[in-house]
Amino acid sequence: MGRPAARFQCNGTDRPGRNNIYFVVGWNHGPVGRYTGVRGPDGRLSGTTVDLTNPSSQASWYTQRSF
Repeated sequence: MGRPAARFQCNGTDRPGRNNIYFVVGWNHGPVGRYTGVRGPDGRLSGTTVDLTNPSSQASWYTQRSF
């Protein structure tokens, strides 16, 4: 097996009624992505990410799968 592509930390919430998510991924090639988002009424996750090593690099993201 090869090396994993990233180190992953997740700080979610398990409180009822809360749908916010937050996690940080440290990619092996240098960037560190901070991902924040919400779980929508359809169960899908969406949000934004910023590269903490280059804050001008930002993007939106979403899942096709429901959670």
